[in-house]
Amino acid sequence: MKIKNPLFRIAASIATFGFTVTILSACASSESTPEAHATPTVSMTATGVAKDEDSAWSLVVLGDSLVAEDYSILPELYAAHIEEDQGVEVEINNQGVGGQTCKNLLPNVKKYAHYRTPIQGADVILISLGGGDLLVVGDTYFRGDCGGTDGDECLREALAEFQANWDDFLTEITSLTTPADTLIRVIITGSFYDEFQDKVGTEKYETWANFQDEFYTYQMQTCEAYGISFLDLYHFDEPEGFRLSDNIHVTNEGETIIAEMLRDLGYEHAQP
Repeated sequence: MKIKNPLFRIAASIATFGFTVTILSACASSESTPEAHATPTVSMTATGVAKDEDSAWSLVVLGDSLVAEDYSILPELYAAHIEEDQGVEVEINNQGVGGQTCKNLLPNVKKYAHYRTPIQGADVILISLGGGDLLVVGDTYFRGDCGGTDGDECLREALAEFQANWDDFLTEITSLTTPADTLIRVIITGSFYDEFQDKVGTEKYETWANFQDEFYTYQMQTCEAYGISFLDLYHFDEPEGFRLSDNIHVTNEGETIIAEMLRDLGYEHAQP
């Protein structure tokens, strides 16, 4: 799908939301504390030179409602930055699905040319995965249906399952292309269920917070191992108006901020 004047679609939200985001290159902390959630963190392993001989770039989008068509304008916002910065047209192939999980997406990427062929030809791949997996188990845990002696068995099972699926997903993506050839950008989604902190008791919430921290830390560490740049919203101190009232989905203003953060990742390829 070719963008038709994406700047027109987003001008209102950009004009009404002036916000400067500072990007820091730092590894994620393994501790989830209020102090830790202070600055956006980006892993930058790229050292190569971006492809600039093409007049049109392909942006392939994979993941959940943060990037899915009809849910989000983030891909269009990001594409507009690419067009301005690189002097190219951008064609968006959006494979995002609301509620998408790594578990559900993985077999599609492995099996279907509908996914595999665009990935192989992409100039940029934008990925938002993990949040859907985390929300599924979070609902179970806070509903009290997690199981186990301490009521946290589902967290242990979900972590092991996600880690295996995420490893498999990154292996599959990098078998179709590599960070040396394609700008692969992973968004680490933010902290969820913070509103439960005063509702379920300190011990139960701390168990969740530790699980969530281990979940995201593993995701970031494996991105680094594959040479893939990521945008860390987990350690980002979200401003007022960043998320909708459900404390899950991001507003247009929030998407504008994320697009600027993605822009600040630059357009260099990882060293082969």
